[in-house]
Amino acid sequence: MSKTFAPGSNIGILGGGQLGRMTALAAANMGYRCHIFEPEKNCPASLVSVSHLSADYESEAALLKFASKVDVVTLEFENVPVKTLKLLQQYVPVHPGPNVLEVSQDRVRFCRKNWGFQPGSYLLVEWCFLFLNKVVVTLIRLKVLHNPNQVFL
Repeated sequence: MSKTFAPGSNIGILGGGQLGRMTALAAANMGYRCHIFEPEKNCPASLVSVSHLSADYESEAALLKFASKVDVVTLEFENVPVKTLKLLQQYVPVHPGPNVLEVSQDRVRFCRKNWGFQPGSYLLVEWCFLFLNKVVVTLIRLKVLHNPNQVFL
């Protein structure tokens, strides 16, 4: 059975972008106090939260300091290292937990587990930059159609 947290509780949020900001604002309206853990200084969520700890997601000392300030931890986005959640859950409840995060970070596994099928063929190109006539084109996923000169991004 899950533990509930009454208004006045301290919620730790991993990630301090726009979604973290909106989460912190909504939580504050319900009486919760949010603490942000985000490497970037002056992140959007830090402006509307009780505290902001700026450190790397793998800094054990910083994570332990963060855990000592909060009653529960949640995520703003899925790109936090799984080992960060595994460490934090030893000290404070973490929702969603590391197993959920691990599945969400592996898209093929996510499709198999949630929908029971293998995703279609794709080519993942990590940060491939083409510099042509001062135009930067970033290719993340591409699918070549019948005409090899046509590419969907």
